[in-house]
Amino acid sequence: MESALSVRDSGYAVDVRGAALGLLEEMGILGEVREHETKMRGTTLVDETGAETGRLPAEAFAGDADRLTVSLSFATDTAALDQRDRDGQEQAIRAAFAGNGWEAPRLLDEMAQAADFYFASACQVELDRWSHGRIALIGDAGYCAAPTSGMGTSQALIGARVLARELAESGGDHRAGFVAYERELRPDVLKTQAIGREGAKMFGAAA
Repeated sequence: MESALSVRDSGYAVDVRGAALGLLEEMGILGEVREHETKMRGTTLVDETGAETGRLPAEAFAGDADRLTVSLSFATDTAALDQRDRDGQEQAIRAAFAGNGWEAPRLLDEMAQAADFYFASACQVELDRWSHGRIALIGDAGYCAAPTSGMGTSQALIGARVLARELAESGGDHRAGFVAYERELRPDVLKTQAIGREGAKMFGAAA
């Protein structure tokens, strides 16, 4: 859970696509959601020389359309860096990009002055089951596919709908509802997580 003292003008957008759009339409809020589109033009990925290595469409990530945001991404085998304070996170970034050319030295110098510094690991949640007793997990809590999938919000909306329907049809037996929920949704979740792993390669993750 993220928190801030005021409304943030940067970060990941709430992105909805695929079957989740129909769900929002059924809820009667699709029009309102579309009123908040950021109109972002897209994201360009470059290497240490400044050469373009890939592009992400506007719907993958979004933020303030009139503001340039720079992201430095690198691979790691642990999410422990998230628990460090800002100084520790900056040290990890400097170590990861030490010796890189193009704009990297300038970005590292200016990083310490950035008022909107943000650090987070892109991780997936892979569980053998999504329920225990009378508790069931939905969305990122049970099957996070990472921001690199572009499907987190849509997956959570669809998961909530499937769970609600299966509980309603289970005749009061929540255990049967939970089993049916996972049986229906898990195949799609596995596909989405595969997309997230593939997308992470564009940001430096190992194959």
